[in-house]
Amino acid sequence: MIASCVLSCVSTLFPTIRYSPHFLGPILDKLFAGVTFSVPGQSKKTRTRSVQNVRRHACSALIKMCRDNPELVMPEFNKIYTATKRLSADPNQLTQLEKVALYEALILLSNQFNDYRKQRDFLATILEPVATVWNSQEVTLGISTPENFVEFVGLTKYDEQDPKGMNRANIIGSVQTIVAVTKRCTWPENEQEAMAGGFIQGTMENGKPIYRSACAPLIAQLLNNVLILTRTMNAIWSRDVQSKVDPAFKQAYEMMECDRLALLGSFSMISSCDSQTLKTLPDKLQSFLTMLHDLCYHTLAGASTCLGYEFYATPNLAKQLLSTTFTSLHLLPNHKLRPIIRVFLKLFVLYCPLEFYFSLLIPIFRGFCEYMLIRLGQCWEEVHEKTATNSDSDEPEKEVLEDQVVKHVTKDYLDFLRNVFRIRDQALKKNSGNDEMETEAKPEKLEPGEKTSEFFSLSDLGKAIVKTEDLMQNITLFVYSALSFDDSNVYFKAIGVAHLLLQELPNCNLLPEAVNHLFVAVLRPLQVHGHHDSHVSTILNNAIYHYDVFRPKYPKIIDVLLHVPGCDAEAVQAYDSKVLTTWSIGKPIPDKKKKDHFKKLVQPLIRVVVSNKYKKEVMFGKMPRLYRPPKPKAPTVDETSQEYGLIQLFKD
Repeated sequence: MIASCVLSCVSTLFPTIRYSPHFLGPILDKLFAGVTFSVPGQSKKTRTRSVQNVRRHACSALIKMCRDNPELVMPEFNKIYTATKRLSADPNQLTQLEKVALYEALILLSNQFNDYRKQRDFLATILEPVATVWNSQEVTLGISTPENFVEFVGLTKYDEQDPKGMNRANIIGSVQTIVAVTKRCTWPENEQEAMAGGFIQGTMENGKPIYRSACAPLIAQLLNNVLILTRTMNAIWSRDVQSKVDPAFKQAYEMMECDRLALLGSFSMISSCDSQTLKTLPDKLQSFLTMLHDLCYHTLAGASTCLGYEFYATPNLAKQLLSTTFTSLHLLPNHKLRPIIRVFLKLFVLYCPLEFYFSLLIPIFRGFCEYMLIRLGQCWEEVHEKTATNSDSDEPEKEVLEDQVVKHVTKDYLDFLRNVFRIRDQALKKNSGNDEMETEAKPEKLEPGEKTSEFFSLSDLGKAIVKTEDLMQNITLFVYSALSFDDSNVYFKAIGVAHLLLQELPNCNLLPEAVNHLFVAVLRPLQVHGHHDSHVSTILNNAIYHYDVFRPKYPKIIDVLLHVPGCDAEAVQAYDSKVLTTWSIGKPIPDKKKKDHFKKLVQPLIRVVVSNKYKKEVMFGKMPRLYRPPKPKAPTVDETSQEYGLIQLFKD
């Protein structure tokens, strides 16, 4: 605890080193003392959690200093590099995670070279040992097929001696180092410095410079095996491959306990900070598979941000991704889809140059969006069936967990679609760390009847998708189906995407039947979420907005309202004629009046909970007043003979 507090203070006060640069050496000595912190009697494999926390805290503090104030640390670059090499050479000193953390600090400092060749040569010293292992025939063969992989990492036979442990360490160490390089390596932000350092190799069609990363030629040699590994990691979930796994390792295919508790909203404290971190072999295999799956997509995301134009210009990249990363998705459990959407696709789309939209993104979206439409549709059908039947499950916790995973994957996918269609911020900086792919744009002028509180301009990628009929159809069907999924958060996210699509849907030459289908999907949430009073207003606003947008070009949309059970045809005609009249004279109807009129039309659709379905209002007549005894009034000083001492106070 004391060591961690000292490290926190050193990290926080480090910016003051610019006024006392002579303290830089002692500070680095203190940090490396934390990196090598140990307790007598403990080895690399038996360190307690508290010891590991101190070592990781020191590594994190060094990374933070090199990230936030690299110009202050740069004078001691050689000292840090020498210490890192010395510690890395000792097999009993650093864990793989600590070694990669020190490499990250060095890579952050190398960005200050502002020299393409010098930084490339330095990165080569880090990646050369990794390339030797990662591209070796043994590893390449071990990850080439799912059958070879489970054998290579030791899943087929339980052995306490763990003879395959080194194979797993080589795989995870190589991928972690690749992720560290792509995550931390960058080019100068100043265009003139980048030009002088050799980081610009040309210009794009729009006149913007094409930057090149110093790690691009080095990482390009390693990406092929990463893509092969993603294909293998998907395929190991097949039944044939799982049948080859030793029964003792079936746990390796399950969700990590920390992830499970997070989804269930049950966060438990660590039992003991001094407990040793030793795990059973099945625990290690489970952690290995989970971490490796996530790291694969962090690698591809890092390639998108770090390699930039060179990565997207890779010949046949779309074909390579479709034949590796996006194969066998049907074998993956739902929670394994989240890293693909949240980590890889998010950044892959964000940093894609405009000229690669049709040749790269659209082919990938075609297959992926069609698959997500089918898969999530089936998942939500199962959720709705379980809700409708109210069947008692033998494993209620497992059932709740599955439902939560489906909801989270759906929300992640809708967030991804929103960011695809919403215009991106032109001021976005590379590796800014912002979780939002795009920022809000200024509202445009709306036509009469068009009103929405969240109006964004459609992005260039969104316009490209609109021109692709089959892709646009799959996305539209999913978004409007999501409006009826039994989750409020999913509904509100789906509304945001639907409003973006609605900017182009009226111009897509839809059939009247298709428009009616969409309007039915807009009204259906009244039956799903109508029992929430706070949601009814939002659903009505959304329905009115769709009606106003579609009504001028598709007059048959009125047929949907005429088919509402118990809806008066004359009232529908009156509402429709009033809307048309206000458009013709340019005088809008007051929002409240318009909403009340529309609500009367669709009132039979609004869901009412059973407890309120037969509620009878009770009216009380005039009741006699309750008798309240008068409160006694305290007497004043003049009305009492009690002596308060006032006379004695002023007597003298």
